[in-house]
Amino acid sequence: MNPPDFQAVLAAAFTTALNEALAADAAADAAEIERIKAECAAKIAAALAADAEQDAAAFAAKDEEIKILNDGVDERDAEILRLKARIAELEAGQPAPNPVPEPEPEEPTEPGAFWRGLATVWPTAATTGPRIPVVAAPSGNVSGLVKGKRFTGTVKPANGTVFEDCEFVGNGGWGIDGDGRTFTVDHCKFLSTRGGPAAILGNATVISCDISGWEDAIKTQGSGWVIRGNYIHGPHITSTSHNDGIQVQWSNSNGLIEQNYISWRDTSEVFLQTLSGKIDSITIRHNWLGGSDLPLRIEGGCTNCTATENVIKQGNPTYPNHGYYDLNPQVRASGNIDAVTGKPI
Repeated sequence: MNPPDFQAVLAAAFTTALNEALAADAAADAAEIERIKAECAAKIAAALAADAEQDAAAFAAKDEEIKILNDGVDERDAEILRLKARIAELEAGQPAPNPVPEPEPEEPTEPGAFWRGLATVWPTAATTGPRIPVVAAPSGNVSGLVKGKRFTGTVKPANGTVFEDCEFVGNGGWGIDGDGRTFTVDHCKFLSTRGGPAAILGNATVISCDISGWEDAIKTQGSGWVIRGNYIHGPHITSTSHNDGIQVQWSNSNGLIEQNYISWRDTSEVFLQTLSGKIDSITIRHNWLGGSDLPLRIEGGCTNCTATENVIKQGNPTYPNHGYYDLNPQVRASGNIDAVTGKPI
């Protein structure tokens, strides 16, 4: 018996293994190709379906547009026929019919659309004040960008200072004493348990701040200031204090007070008074004012001032205008409504 040819056996085994491996690879490649084909087919089908939905929406929009145009054409044709009939009547010498008077609009019995729209967006403690944690910093003179600081006592800003996300704790004096200077206060909180003349004094742009605890919240100065979106509430009241939320005195012009929630109690939420100088072009609009005896008060000498579309809660009904506001005749007032009933004031 001849011995086995090991080389032939090994070659045969290698050939068999190679063929099996190639067959397995071919099967795997075929499966992968089928998977890729299926995935591509699914993506193509999804894209076609999305295009079909967009086309359907576009066609529906066009159909609606055509319907509106057709309705307009029908109304126009009907009006043309009516006019032709009237011309024929006039040519025949027939008198024109008596016009039917339009009914008087009913007085609204619920808050108007303006009031309903703003009722959900009044500033609150949750939407104003610092958006980041604050750290203690010394009070006194500051400048530049001041961000994320907590001050106790009075801060005196240089011109152009910007306060962002800061907290001011009062100790009986001013919060920010910016007398004669221009600066910005954005998303800050002012809290005093010991009162003080005002949280903010100066030509300040005040945005989205939470202010409470001072005798007055903001005393304005200068021209071009803006007070917007602030939550102003809870003054420090004493037997001798004269509390106003926003107090505009001395020389002021081109100021804007809008979209604030002010409940300051005592005297007025917004008070304009020409103690000296001139007050001109102050716009008061879209604010919620209430809690004091006379929420909005603008004395004589203020020129080109407007009070429009404010929501006002009635104060002391024995005061002028039943305790809503006292405005000099030069103030243009319109669209102001009662905070409880929504009826025009």
